[in-house]
Amino acid sequence: MVEILRGRYGAPVAMDNDANTAALGEWRFGAGVGCDSLLYITVSTGIGGGWVLSGQIYRGADSMAGEIGHLAIDPNGPVCVCGKRGCVEAIGSGTNIARAMNAHARRGESGWTAEKVNREAEAGDPLAVEVMETAARALGLGIGYAITLMNPQKVIIGGGVANAGQIYWRTLRATAAQFVLPQMRVEVVPAALGGDSPLWGAVALAEALT
Repeated sequence: MVEILRGRYGAPVAMDNDANTAALGEWRFGAGVGCDSLLYITVSTGIGGGWVLSGQIYRGADSMAGEIGHLAIDPNGPVCVCGKRGCVEAIGSGTNIARAMNAHARRGESGWTAEKVNREAEAGDPLAVEVMETAARALGLGIGYAITLMNPQKVIIGGGVANAGQIYWRTLRATAAQFVLPQMRVEVVPAALGGDSPLWGAVALAEALT
């Protein structure tokens, strides 16, 4: 696509996926300003991620770096869209927060969304609390593994589930801290740019072309 557009319009062209551009946006303009290394994670219908290392997007050998949602953390867990069982995404995404609540909710209750589950959890509903904590532990475990492997200065969480309340965030941070070495920092923060992180990342991509 890049080559086609470059050839057709005779202009510089850059393209990347939403998680990578969001990571770059937060590094350049948001919660990652001043960081040499960060991991950005988007948690919404699925879970994706992007790395910025030494001021550059790190894509990996197959341009698949950052796919934290497909770390398999429970071999007996639910089937993920990727075909494996027990991926972080299969437990911790917004879609699966809603699925878990709909599966366990009281008779006659349905139509749950992750936003509604979070709201009920913050209001003290025990089942909603359990569902949100399960999702947070799944992502926290994945984050702990990622920190242990790459030791980023900061982990930034974006996407709709980043708007969850204190129950979710407390469990997320505590779980991540449990699975790293004691010398490692565990700074897990919400995206400063919210849903606009990828757009600001596109601005940063354009800056690099000029």
